[in-house]
Amino acid sequence: GVYLEQQHRALRGPVIESQLAFWRKQLADLPLLDLPTDCVGRREESDRGATLSIAFSAELSQALLRIGRRQGATTFVTLMAALQTFLQRHTGQDDFGIGFPIANRPSREVEKLVGCFVNTLVLRADLSDDPPFTELLARVRSRALKAYAHQAAPYESLVQEFRRPLFRVMLALQNAPAANLNLPGIQIAPIETGTATAKFDLTFSVREFEGKLLGNVDYRTDLFEAVTIERMLGRFQMLVQGIVADPEQRISQLPLLANDEKRRLLVEWNDTDAAYSKNACLHELFQEQVERSPQSPAICWVHQQL
Repeated sequence: GVYLEQQHRALRGPVIESQLAFWRKQLADLPLLDLPTDCVGRREESDRGATLSIAFSAELSQALLRIGRRQGATTFVTLMAALQTFLQRHTGQDDFGIGFPIANRPSREVEKLVGCFVNTLVLRADLSDDPPFTELLARVRSRALKAYAHQAAPYESLVQEFRRPLFRVMLALQNAPAANLNLPGIQIAPIETGTATAKFDLTFSVREFEGKLLGNVDYRTDLFEAVTIERMLGRFQMLVQGIVADPEQRISQLPLLANDEKRRLLVEWNDTDAAYSKNACLHELFQEQVERSPQSPAICWVHQQL
């Protein structure tokens, strides 16, 4: 009851208006992230989903977090900066939003109440001018602190304000300490479970366990094949290794492809001589492809296909 009374007062008072004014300015003209997907034609918005796991070694995890600590950045800020870098390298976009959940327990009265008071906030990325990763950390830290200070504005109100979704990717850091549950005669251990739904295109849920950064990635199966997400996670690992090797290098210079993927792109898939070694002309190769998959689209552009 106390919490609800506080919420009702806040939603009607000048505080919430001040908070909404901050978000109006912060998220004005925010573009949606345009991730390349596996879907053909019109983008689907169903909630069908699947889950894949992600794990960094203890050595890599601690090296990344040490870089963050040297810049005064928390685990969340460090992970957010790494994810922003990864998404920028995948899309070429310098400006986009990433959603993140926040506990929304600002007072001692609420801190120990049983219940879910979680709110969703949006952190706007600024990767303009190709900054070094250390500089990006400072940018993310500054914007995160401002977002925390304005966490009372309900996400639903922001969506109503802007009349559209504000992000397609979410980062959730699970940093609450795990509680041991002991029952007489029963051994209990946590297990990882997948999901058949996805609220967003991609949701990165990460926790720190025994010095390692571990977690899951939920993804929309209407948009992505499992093998695509596996490749993306492999590239994410490669990017983080590059950050750890030299956090002062500009984000455009960070490695993204493993050696085997480089070879596949530059050598195997680029070996055009193989087709012509059989004396096949271009129109004949085109005809062969039509015969192999006559129902597949030939050209896709925005929501049109031929």
